[in-house]
This record gives sequence, structure tokens and C-alpha cells, in this order.
Amino acid sequence: MNKKPVIALVLGTLILASSAGVLTSVEITESIKKLLTMSELEKKTGMYELFQLGTAAIPYLVEEIDRGDIVPNLLQSPLGSIVTENHTQICTGAYAAYVIEMILALDQIDKTSFFTNAFFFGSELKNYLFLDGFIVYENNECVSKNKKEMKRIAQIYREWWEQNSSKSLPQLKAEWKQGRTPLSGSGYQWK
Repeated sequence: MNKKPVIALVLGTLILASSAGVLTSVEITESIKKLLTMSELEKKTGMYELFQLGTAAIPYLVEEIDRGDIVPNLLQSPLGSIVTENHTQICTGAYAAYVIEMILALDQIDKTSFFTNAFFFGSELKNYLFLDGFIVYENNECVSKNKKEMKRIAQIYREWWEQNSSKSLPQLKAEWKQGRTPLSGSGYQWK
């Protein structure tokens, strides 16, 4: 038996595996940059790419939730009815938190619908996880625009990830569907 093809195959597999890890980290960083831009198309592209990466993106996203730049809120469902000044803008970090929720809630996103429709998340209403696309506290006050509150929310997501990072994506999805979300029990919730 000729060992050269076997050795070449093993080496090729090792090189691909090691470069995939590096590429994934670079891809995640680039996708997060896109997510945090002002450009709607770049933001959508970043969200889509991060969603596709699944749980590999979550620790990176958790670290972006406390970003405080104020940007337009594009997360509202087309069926949403609240369009007041308090809800038209959110901190950029809310987008990172929303992508985590998308990873946990959705099995897939139709790329064509996502990118070719006038609505931010496309025409499929399932892509809009929450009607109004912002985080509220117990008193129903919108906190997605409050930098101080977003730091608290970031800490909640961080603690949730520390406790759940060893779980499989199917297990995390099942828990999300049962109402055990990153914000469960914190007094905060997506609306």
C-alpha cells in the first residue's frame, strides 16, 4: 500500500481544520463589523453571516451588547404598531443581542427573502422574533436606547452564555422554545 496519498490526505485535512478555525474567527470579526455599521445592507449581511455561524458567534456577540452608539431601530416587525420617538432608535449592542436570539429561535433564514425584500428581515414574519424589536424592563420602559441599561443586559447575556456554552445548539433552541431565554428571570424582555 502506498502511504503517500494517505499522509497527504491526513495533512490536507489537518491544514483545512486549522485554517477553518482561524477563518471562522476572522469571519466572525468581519461580520460583527458589518453588523455594527450604519449601512442597512451591511448590517443585514452581518446578521445573516453571524446567524449562519450559529453558536460559534455567540461569545463574540455577547461582548458587543454593551456598545452604546445610537442607531435606527430596524428590528421592528412590519406588523409592529409602536412608532414613537423612544422606539425609533436603539444602541448598536441591541443588534448583537437580537442575533443571539435569532440563533436560538430560528432554524434557517431564506437568503433570497432576507436580502430582496423591502423589510429589514425580508418578507417572512418568522424572522421578526419580537413585534417591536426593543428590550423593555418590568415597567415596560424601553431600555434598548439606554447605554447604562445595555451594560446590565450585556452582563445578563454574558452570565447566560457562561452557564450554557457547553450545551448543543439543538438543546439551546429547545430551551428557547420553552421560554428559557437569555433574559429569563432578569426583569428584562424583548418586546
